This record gives sequence, C-alpha cells and structure tokens, in this order.
Amino acid sequence: AYAGAVYADRSPHGLFEALRRMRESGRVDFARVRVEIMGIVEPSADALSSIAARYGLSDVFAYHAPQPRPVAAQFLSSASVLLSLPQSAQLAIPSKVFECAAYPAWMLVLSKSS
Repeated sequence: AYAGAVYADRSPHGLFEALRRMRESGRVDFARVRVEIMGIVEPSADALSSIAARYGLSDVFAYHAPQPRPVAAQFLSSASVLLSLPQSAQLAIPSKVFECAAYPAWMLVLSKSS
C-alpha cells in the first residue's frame, strides 16, 4: 500500500517490473498479491492504471482517490507491506519511510540507482 502524492519523478515502474518478473517465475501466489495506491497522482490516476496494465498487473492493482488523513491511516494500517517510491534526492531518507515506520507492517523502500 502507498498513500500520498505520486509525483512524476517517483515512478512505480521498478515495482511493477519486479512484480511482473515474480509473476512470470511462478514462485509467488499472486492470489495473495495486491498493490493499492491512494492519493494524488501526477500526471493522472489513469496514467498509473495504464502503467500497471502495461506490466500485466491490472488484476492486482487498485487506485483510490485521495482521502482525509484518518481514512488514509486506516488504509495503511490494514496493509502487510508499505511502499516508499523512489525519489530524486539520492542522499536523503524519504519522509515516507518515517511515516511507514509508525505502522506494524513491512516496508518496501525503492530507490533510484545512480
């Protein structure tokens, strides 16, 4: 799960590519996999859904419109894994990591390679 703004420089392509490869390997039960993103998406939520479709993940992807903080907190608290998308700043810890640390869930923190 991810809740927050998905800016143009915080691409989910790496996540979707990894999930595509996992699915193709046949070693992961995709009946238990779900990627859900809640929040503002640049340029648009439709673009995010299109990216998921391009990787063959439409069946495991869901987008949720931005919600008030209590609803977003409930959304995050129900997830097994929380996601931090890569950011352009290479030498900084994303604030999303600290936000995710408040929940009893695994964290998947993605970064760009240099």
